[in-house]
Amino acid sequence: HSSHDVAGLMEKYRGVAGQKPMAEVERARARLSRKLVELDGAIAAVQENGQQAEARVYSILESAVQRGVALAEGRIQQYLADQQELKRQLEEGDWMAEVLQEFKQDLSPHEFLEAWIRSSRIREEVAKMSELPPHQPPPELAVVGDLTVVAGGAFTS
Repeated sequence: HSSHDVAGLMEKYRGVAGQKPMAEVERARARLSRKLVELDGAIAAVQENGQQAEARVYSILESAVQRGVALAEGRIQQYLADQQELKRQLEEGDWMAEVLQEFKQDLSPHEFLEAWIRSSRIREEVAKMSELPPHQPPPELAVVGDLTVVAGGAFTS
């Protein structure tokens, strides 16, 4: 190569090296910077949406749990009331049996029969009261339906 070629090349190098970055590169940098800002915004929006969805799911679950607890407690209260009534009736029956036993021991056969006849209506009433409706097994609590989390265009109302 000649010195003339080397001088021309050096001149071109100095011309290019001294110039500002090319306009194409600057435009590309600006586009990339805008894309980064858009992506930062999209990331923030997804994070906020995710937090809102999480809060909604927890709210739905909390409500469902509270309803299940209330249903179970209501059923328990019903059974406790039935239990108390049955205990009361047993105590009443025991009392009547004791009274009749005392009558049998303390009264003459004639007096005992009169007391027995007079108390027959009371015994019949007590017997009727003890006829509770058949015990039904408690319904089991069940989860019905789904909680579905979707993304994008899969939203339905």
